[in-house]
Amino acid sequence: MAELKLEDITYASVVVVGRITNYEIILDQEARMHRERTLANPELSPEYRELISGQKKWLTDYARFNVLVDEVLLGQAPDVITVTWNNSTFGEPEKMGEGPIFDRIA
Repeated sequence: MAELKLEDITYASVVVVGRITNYEIILDQEARMHRERTLANPELSPEYRELISGQKKWLTDYARFNVLVDEVLLGQAPDVITVTWNNSTFGEPEKMGEGPIFDRIA
């Protein structure tokens, strides 16, 4: 996971204190089906077959979770915020326990 930089808050329109629940990774099934169709091609080069056969993650996979808002520090927010975390150069964690995120980052 990327390093926490509190100065990033200065760019936010909403800042909340809350608890993460229902964390899950959403897999891009279309990308996986495309890979399977590609691997089924008998004319696929051995080098390319080896390259894609072990692929487990795609840039189009993402994480989704809820934040149960305890306190709004800036802006306006509902009691529950659904968040999507798009893939990046460092990727999303496979699992994230429920509760305050600063317990795991600090």
